[in-house]
Amino acid sequence: MIKVGDLVIKNTGGNKMKVVSIEDNKAECAWITESFNQGIFCVDELLPLTDYNTLFKDQKRDDKIRSILSS
Repeated sequence: MIKVGDLVIKNTGGNKMKVVSIEDNKAECAWITESFNQGIFCVDELLPLTDYNTLFKDQKRDDKIRSILSS
């Protein structure tokens, strides 16, 4: 469950963002690249940063196992 103040990332990847507000299943997020950015995203499009890192590690491990087994 995502809440205000969480660090999140879109489930398709992208920049780390901080949740500023949530209303009606929409999260307003802010992030910094070369400049300050804000956007509104459906909560279903977002993952807590900790979950994203775990998902990425699991996928990388699975890819390595598949590579070893197909050799």
